Amino acid sequence: MSPNAARIGTDWIDHFWPQRPVGIEWIGIGQQTVDTLDSLGFKAWCSAEGYDSETLLSHPAMQQVDEQRILIIRGDGGRDLMRDTFVARGAKVDYCTVYYRRRPSYSEEQVKLQLLNELPSALLITSGEGLTNLQKIVSAVSAHRFKTLHNTLLVVPSERIATLARELGFQRVTVATGPDDKSMVRAILPEKNWNSWHEKQIG
Repeated sequence: MSPNAARIGTDWIDHFWPQRPVGIEWIGIGQQTVDTLDSLGFKAWCSAEGYDSETLLSHPAMQQVDEQRILIIRGDGGRDLMRDTFVARGAKVDYCTVYYRRRPSYSEEQVKLQLLNELPSALLITSGEGLTNLQKIVSAVSAHRFKTLHNTLLVVPSERIATLARELGFQRVTVATGPDDKSMVRAILPEKNWNSWHEKQIG
């Protein structure tokens, strides 16, 4: 599950299961999700090797899941890779959809003011859906203006999203070490500026 799914899903769990069932293993898609679950009283773990579905599915603990029951707590419209893989490995898998994703609506004036009249120095996008939403929002204002963003530095959290970005025409794509705020910011700041920013966050 993601941090959003963790926050919303645990509220529902506390509502329906005031006395939590024992023997349930809580797994996050990445460290940020694990931190969220831990802060809410759910002891969880994630793969130390990464933060996406592919990494979690490659973990040794996820190989032998025959006849296990797995609940995936998520937002609507997510990828089915995890479910399909677990089913192929013999598990019984259910979804629990706890929130819905919607493309935000902005006026033409807002889009031009924030993105087009003065181009941003960098864009930070944490999901493929967010990237395609950006394309649709800008293209709705002007079909050809999306191309003006192609030379803007784009920071993404995975090579999968980087590939999509390049397919959409972005020329300057940087892959951060993770989707959390610190990793994304570090990808665009020189080391000196990063150290200064990081000290302010923890001070």
